[in-house]
Amino acid sequence: MAPTTAYAQEVDQDYYSALCASRYSSLGRLEVIGEIEFNTDNPSYGGQAAGVIVDNVAVFVFDEIIVRDGGMIIGSGSRPLVLLSRSDIVVENGGSITVDAGGSGFLGSILDNEDPGPGGYAGGDEQGDGNGPGRGTWVGGNGGGGAGFGGVGGEGGEGGANNGGITYSASVLLSLEGGSGGAGGNGDGTPNGGGGGGALFLGAIGDVNINSGGLVSANGEEGDGSNTVPVARFNQGGGGGSGGAIVLQGDNIINDGTLRADGGDGGDGFYLFGGTREGGGGGGGGAIFASWTGSNTGGGTVSVDGGDGGNTQNGTNGEAGAEGYTLFSQDLLPACTAQALQIEKYCYPADDPVGPYGPWYYGLASAASAMQTPIIAGEQWICEVAVYNPSWINDSPNFDPVFDVAIEDMIVQGEGNPRVVLQTATRAYAYNSDSDSYIDLDQPLTCERTADGAAPPFLIGGESDTVTCEIGTIESGQGYVLQFGLTVSPFYLGGPLTPITEIPNEAPICNRVDVVQPFFEEDARPAAEFCTIVKDEADLRVTKIANGDTVQAGQPLEYWILVENYGPSAARGVAIIDNIFAFVGIPGVDGPEFTWESLRPTECGFIEAVDMGGCILGTPLEPVGTLPGSGRWYIKVVSEGGVDEPTTITNKVDVFTVYNDFELGQLGDIIFAGTPDPDTSNNSATTVQVVTAVSDLGIEKEDLDRDGNDPPGEDDFRAGTQFRYGIEVTNYGPSIANNVVVQDPVPPGLTVVEIGGL
Repeated sequence: MAPTTAYAQEVDQDYYSALCASRYSSLGRLEVIGEIEFNTDNPSYGGQAAGVIVDNVAVFVFDEIIVRDGGMIIGSGSRPLVLLSRSDIVVENGGSITVDAGGSGFLGSILDNEDPGPGGYAGGDEQGDGNGPGRGTWVGGNGGGGAGFGGVGGEGGEGGANNGGITYSASVLLSLEGGSGGAGGNGDGTPNGGGGGGALFLGAIGDVNINSGGLVSANGEEGDGSNTVPVARFNQGGGGGSGGAIVLQGDNIINDGTLRADGGDGGDGFYLFGGTREGGGGGGGGAIFASWTGSNTGGGTVSVDGGDGGNTQNGTNGEAGAEGYTLFSQDLLPACTAQALQIEKYCYPADDPVGPYGPWYYGLASAASAMQTPIIAGEQWICEVAVYNPSWINDSPNFDPVFDVAIEDMIVQGEGNPRVVLQTATRAYAYNSDSDSYIDLDQPLTCERTADGAAPPFLIGGESDTVTCEIGTIESGQGYVLQFGLTVSPFYLGGPLTPITEIPNEAPICNRVDVVQPFFEEDARPAAEFCTIVKDEADLRVTKIANGDTVQAGQPLEYWILVENYGPSAARGVAIIDNIFAFVGIPGVDGPEFTWESLRPTECGFIEAVDMGGCILGTPLEPVGTLPGSGRWYIKVVSEGGVDEPTTITNKVDVFTVYNDFELGQLGDIIFAGTPDPDTSNNSATTVQVVTAVSDLGIEKEDLDRDGNDPPGEDDFRAGTQFRYGIEVTNYGPSIANNVVVQDPVPPGLTVVEIGGL
């Protein structure tokens, strides 16, 4: 990218270690689309107080810095400007970051040319020396000397005065410092020397990327001369200010744009009435440094040119400033990375805690995989996250706090799109890794759904439904144990409309947590994941009601069966067996008809081989209370013909679960092959009905002749003759009529001769 020469001067490791984004709180994400001023005196940007002063530099830290087309970051003030990013710094085509002397953008119309960039030194007044270690000096009879920095400043016009400034760019390896000011000239226009370019540090834990058409500059300003003070009668030109300092640090440095720290031009000499007036010397070029841990690429421009000498009227022109200095070297500066936060995770059923401080207190976190306990769908799951800042890293002490720590938690899910509800989030314990001690906190933890900012409780599951929680600052050797209460959906194994043939009997669940603040490279981001198995379990209850304790023979037999699921899981493969034909030996019983609520896919039928009826529910039965009126399956069994004879009917129904591909014709033994039931004491219900006999008897009576025939004509008989009565008794059912008695009182005057059946 630029010529590279090694300095003998060593880098101040402590100084530059402090200029790392992970050491400070972040101001959020910075996206620049217009002009924005960063003031380093009373740290502020965009007119709002922000930033901190560290070692006399103004530090501003962001999660990410992007300067868009037309965007400009303008530095002002007396201190060097430090912009740090926890991820990347990107200057897009048409964007710029500048600490030029004399101001840029709107500041260019406010500041004078002797005003330096932030961290630079001012130019000299008329007949005065400039300021800074490489200041240009004023010598009568010469133009103002140009300031030096990365390159020496040029002598003023006519020469021989040796008034150009010296180089001192090696000092930047010790601390940030800007360019020096050129000397003032002499004349009735009070020509000043140009100010030195400012000092700018761009540091990213990620990449520093200057796109094609992007600009980063720290230029010195030109000295006053005839071109800047046209109303003067005569002027010796002021010396140009030296270019400033630009320091880049990142994982990767990509420059396809322009890096510029040029010296300012010397002012031109001018004499209205003729004669000699000397031009100022050009400012020396500045210094540009770059350090990276990964790579340095790009085909952009790096410029540290010295400024041109000013023109001398009727004499020798001012001398140009010398080219400045660039040093691009891998690992030149101490690497800036996110701190070595450590994070662990362990989850367990809410009703099965391992101790008052979870697995961490007992040192069980490392053995978490051996302690995985299946979670039951529909129950609460407790996940504990321990995040701490170790006091030792790679056998070296760590004294740095980690600021603005935030984590992102998510359920890693499969194709079934299962959901989990985050119910609670607490900061449960404070942890001291040095003393291995805990302090109960039980404080609310600020968490929100990443997508929309909703507060718990809410559904999470998958990349679109992650939860972000703010932890804050974690001191060295300190940490926190966070506790999340999650409810696993009762439908984790399959949705309410999923056919039971597609529902497994168990499925994996993984809960992953990542540190999302401060910034870490993807492959170095602290993360932890805990996985276990989700199984189902459902407490099924069955109730049966008959159409009366007593029913007359021949009336329909009706039964209402209610199956309820008291959870916690949705029950798959729910089935009933109803022994409606336990009394099959009684003649005249019609086959039953099964009906059920139409919204639930159900298969019912009567299995003659086992004298039983049954039904299988085709989709899971949700727990009661999932929705209003939910968790219940209604079945009605009707035997229209009833029973002809008196008896006692004991009728039993059983509920159980069957495996996925079970068929109705396989109903028989009651085995829980589908969702297990933790309590089988309520899986049966019995009704007892007494059937009373009913016989519809009819009787008819008519007179007959002695031969047993209906006599012709009128039913008249002469006195003293014999005749007969015919009596017919008929049983219209449905029951057999036992001990039927017919009474026929004989009227007075009649004598019974014979009684007999026909």
